[in-house]
Amino acid sequence: MIGSQSKKLESVIGFILAKGDAVRFDQYMREHLYGEEGYFSKRAEIGSGDFGTESFRPAFAHLIFLNLQQQGLDGRDFLELGGGPGVFIRNYLAHSPETDYISADISKKFALMQAQTNGNAIASDAAALGLQSNSIEGCIFSNELIDNLPCRVFRITRNDDGVGINEEGYVGTDGAGLYFKFGVAERDEFLETYGEFLNQGIYPVADGDIISIAPKAVDVIKESLRVLKSGKIMFIDYGFGDALYCGRRSEELPYIVRRPNYDDSRDIAKILASPYDTDITYSVDFEFLRWVVGQIDPDAKVNYQHQVSLVEAFPQDQDPKLERKLHDHYDLTRFLVLSIDK
Repeated sequence: MIGSQSKKLESVIGFILAKGDAVRFDQYMREHLYGEEGYFSKRAEIGSGDFGTESFRPAFAHLIFLNLQQQGLDGRDFLELGGGPGVFIRNYLAHSPETDYISADISKKFALMQAQTNGNAIASDAAALGLQSNSIEGCIFSNELIDNLPCRVFRITRNDDGVGINEEGYVGTDGAGLYFKFGVAERDEFLETYGEFLNQGIYPVADGDIISIAPKAVDVIKESLRVLKSGKIMFIDYGFGDALYCGRRSEELPYIVRRPNYDDSRDIAKILASPYDTDITYSVDFEFLRWVVGQIDPDAKVNYQHQVSLVEAFPQDQDPKLERKLHDHYDLTRFLVLSIDK
């Protein structure tokens, strides 16, 4: 075990040194999760292993199916982004076997597992699907995808001139170990875009606040809007948004999720102590995603809501005991749904 850990540390140190003595946190996170030795490439055991997900529950797929059925979208195209080992696919197709189901996953390991189902699985980046424009008529769906996209970690400044982003997080090495530090923010189009959003005053930020945000989330939304001809985009994840009683912490740092002794610590030192061996996630800024959709496609109808609203999709004559059970089960205050109708 010690030898294996040493090799992993040596590998990630080599990755950093090839680029200098430090890399932006999102570059480290991409290597940690999706590199050749990455967590999702080699180690992740979703569901019964390292972390749980609602997509393993048959009732969850039932809720999604009924929600789409209510909108006349059942039995049409269904594109899932980041389908994991394919359990949701099987559960969903049990209710809608006529659906033309496509699953796309950046992990070749999971794409192979998804291929064992009746759907069409492709190993593909959610931000570059390789599908034709306007080729999907139905639903594009993801469950807990956005919070695994590599995120940058910004430290906010606020003064009389407004909100600025001057610092961001980096992972560095001294050749023997890893450390996290804040340094000068790399100015690029995404930083300018997020700075513009923060200055809209959609939610309050204070001087010194830390927010983790994934540039690739913008690309995933653009790609989804490109391939969807008509229907619905539905992203389900954990995050924050003022309208939903989901408070934003002053330090929204990335954090690990590790089982069996559950650990969701925001201590970045714990992430760096186990290169390639842990999941890394963060709280999704749903207000930013909603704003981005409006910038890309002003005609798209976008909203986000508490997931318990999915229960309302059940027919009025549904077994009240089952409906009550599901209502209680899905009453999760930090589980949000971003929906885009086109």
